[in-house]
Amino acid sequence: MAEAVVSIVVARLTDLLIEEPVALHGLKDEIQQVVTKLKLMKTFLRDADLRITEYKVRILVADIRALAYDAEHVVESFIVKASSSAWNRRKQAIKIKDIQSKMALLSDRIRDNNIKSTSESSNSSSEAPGKLKRFHSFTTVEPEIFVEFHGAVDQLVGHLVDESDDCYPLISICGMGGLGKTTLAQKIYNHPTIKASFAGLAWVSISQKWQKKLVLQRILICLIHEKKEEILTWDDDKLVENLLEIQQRKKCLIVLDDIWTTGAWDSMKSAFTTETSVSKLMLTSRNVEVAVHVNREGFIYQPECLNAEQNSRDIFTVMERLGREMVKKCAGLPLAIVILGGILVTKPSVMEWEKVYADSLGSLEKGKGLGEDQQRELFHVLVWSYNDLPPQLKPCFLYLGKFGEDEQIEVETLYQLWIAEGLVLSTDKREEETMMQVAESYMRELVHRSMVQVRYEDMENSRTKIKSSSLHDLMRDLSISQAKAVDFSDVIDL
Repeated sequence: MAEAVVSIVVARLTDLLIEEPVALHGLKDEIQQVVTKLKLMKTFLRDADLRITEYKVRILVADIRALAYDAEHVVESFIVKASSSAWNRRKQAIKIKDIQSKMALLSDRIRDNNIKSTSESSNSSSEAPGKLKRFHSFTTVEPEIFVEFHGAVDQLVGHLVDESDDCYPLISICGMGGLGKTTLAQKIYNHPTIKASFAGLAWVSISQKWQKKLVLQRILICLIHEKKEEILTWDDDKLVENLLEIQQRKKCLIVLDDIWTTGAWDSMKSAFTTETSVSKLMLTSRNVEVAVHVNREGFIYQPECLNAEQNSRDIFTVMERLGREMVKKCAGLPLAIVILGGILVTKPSVMEWEKVYADSLGSLEKGKGLGEDQQRELFHVLVWSYNDLPPQLKPCFLYLGKFGEDEQIEVETLYQLWIAEGLVLSTDKREEETMMQVAESYMRELVHRSMVQVRYEDMENSRTKIKSSSLHDLMRDLSISQAKAVDFSDVIDL
């Protein structure tokens, strides 16, 4: 992450040298020296980040990151106060000299810790801290990655559209995080047979932090969108009354995604289907007890961890032997496999695949001492995938953790926030590109690496225009933990 911070500061100071030549008159040479030394220092940060578990290196990286921020602050303050007295100008000049002195001391510490310089000319995207190498174009249709659940989709769709006397009133998809429960539910929800069979469709995410009123409002808005403004004024009783009525009047499918506890259901159950209703309910949960509690007569589907043979069919198999070995270490979890595939598609050479192989095994081995907990092993894969990101993308990914769980983030707003925070580098602009287009390219690279989930403007006819983005709950946990570790941001529960 220090590499990302220094990259951003270097880009910002370079822009200021170009945009503010008059304001910086008198100190332009000194500032250029700071930029040059930061660029040199940046070449050591890839190796430093890889050794972040060493105490001395971790402190050194934190000091470099802080110094980069200080340099940016001093230069920007100098511009603001450029018209002030000569005394203030001398004061800012002294601060810049102080930064240069601290840089010299940090360079000595880099040498003392035997930290190696990384060549800017590396072919690997993860080792290229300069201009972002793009693997995704604006017009490329994003490939659909859906692991081994095609038969399950057909089976569950069949249960939902069954109108016989012994049909299931509830379909539940249960299992640990990373198994693909939500992905499977989305496939069913968007299936043509479902759209043709149900007059109303509603999807709402429950998660750990839920509010009954908001959940009921979201469901009703999906079912009777024309009454949105009116629905937002209704109290709980009226929300329940109308939701029951519409489920009786027309055939609806309501999806409760990621419901964690029986208490969450008990709080809302009065609003859902009765035995005489023509509507159906589908839920996803990490806890099978929730599904049983909701309705013992329901159908429960529990995805299994994939075996090695299934895994190998879903990984790009250009280097088959390495691919098979890597997916064996993914604990059979589809999310880990998808993340691994997102990394491998950015690595065109055999040498890079071998490096990924070595790094991935090392990351997974760190989880072995923690018992056989697959979730812990998965988290180490996710940490490794974050470390593999180009430096420009790391702060953009961490920024997403600031948004709420299951929140759909409008990308146009997000791009503006990234730009305002200085996370989008002007050095990544191509000819005639705007900064918004550069921000969009960052998002597409994150999508290409399977780090974020997105919704498109028209899911059926076009997959080239991103509408909103969100993080899988495990990816959000990763974003928050990494942001806290590098002092990027923190989360305060109120």
